[in-house]
Amino acid sequence: MNLSPLLIVAATGWLSAIGLSQVPTPPAAPEGSVLASDAMAGQSYPRYFPDGRAMFYLYAPDAKLVELGFNHNRPMQNDGKGNWTITTEPIGPGFHPYEFVVDGVKMCDPATNQFYDMGRFVSGIEIPSPGEDFFALRTAPHGDIVQCSYYSEIAASWQKLIVYVPPGYDANPSVRFPVLYLQHGAGQNEGCWSAQGKAGMILDNLIAEKKCAPMIVVMPNGYASRPGTKSGQSRPPTAGGARPDFTKMFETVGDVLIKEVVPYVDSKFRTVADRDHRALAGLSMGGMQTYAIGLDHLDQFAYLGGFSGAEGAFGGAIDLKTFHHGVMADADKFNRSTRLIFLSNGTNEREMMRGVLAFRDTAEGAGIKIKYFESQGTAHEWQSWRRSLHEFAPLLFHEQ
Repeated sequence: MNLSPLLIVAATGWLSAIGLSQVPTPPAAPEGSVLASDAMAGQSYPRYFPDGRAMFYLYAPDAKLVELGFNHNRPMQNDGKGNWTITTEPIGPGFHPYEFVVDGVKMCDPATNQFYDMGRFVSGIEIPSPGEDFFALRTAPHGDIVQCSYYSEIAASWQKLIVYVPPGYDANPSVRFPVLYLQHGAGQNEGCWSAQGKAGMILDNLIAEKKCAPMIVVMPNGYASRPGTKSGQSRPPTAGGARPDFTKMFETVGDVLIKEVVPYVDSKFRTVADRDHRALAGLSMGGMQTYAIGLDHLDQFAYLGGFSGAEGAFGGAIDLKTFHHGVMADADKFNRSTRLIFLSNGTNEREMMRGVLAFRDTAEGAGIKIKYFESQGTAHEWQSWRRSLHEFAPLLFHEQ
């Protein structure tokens, strides 16, 4: 019986269970290496080293070329028995998506959990950050992650929401909670903030430490289009060119959020349904959505947060007299009407950081109050965004 390399890789475990194949013997784990937290039960790889290097393994005996897809494709080494391995340079703390490319075909690592990222399902490896455990699973009280589905009349399609409810939500049926709407980035979906972003554990730990108010966190799907139009799922342009019209780009997303998602959440969960108890934030594309939508709907949101992205961060100078119909033209009025304007970046983000800083400097130069946070040593990645949420959430919903 002749099987393709991909079938051999995908089916080895199942075939061995019924006696049709022998399980390959992976290379011995190098001394000092640690099994990654997202490895499947019974697997020996992927692994990481204390200095941040990562080691990956794939059994593909008939493959001619296997590459690790991580930032760019890197050829893996074959021991002559179909065992392909590679050890990377130190890649830094946090979550890193990756995939294997087997004779030109992209695939997930069958030894790990899968995550939606880069516009498709991929594998991921977590490199711990020494002394940084704000998103770790602890013995503190935990909230619940709930998946909801609703029908969007605007998009004429079923949409999903992931909703975090804080510890004690069910035990206190008379208590209502403020709401943070948390947008994902391009190439991601509604599940990414809870899976890769560890949003639930970040909130659990902050609430247990009494560092932030108990809140509901709503993580919607950040793509929407009206029937007969393009979905608008393309990645926003890079910084440096003429500033795009983000209000128009995210118009349908904004309509779905304001006219459908917010009313749905207010009807299904015990929310405090007013703008002083409602925040909007997001990462990358979601940060641009936050400002494009939020600045036009300050009657709905009193808190705005852009993590590695903000409407206005791309290209060209902003004239605050005309920007979003002059909503920021009167600094005193704007500062009185908004509870928080938050921006953040990883210090290794380069172009994005320059754009966000230009936006910040323009606004602050006109008297707008902005809270800015930098994630040291991280780039356009989940560690930057986890840290940003950890800084942002404690600033929300203080009693006035």
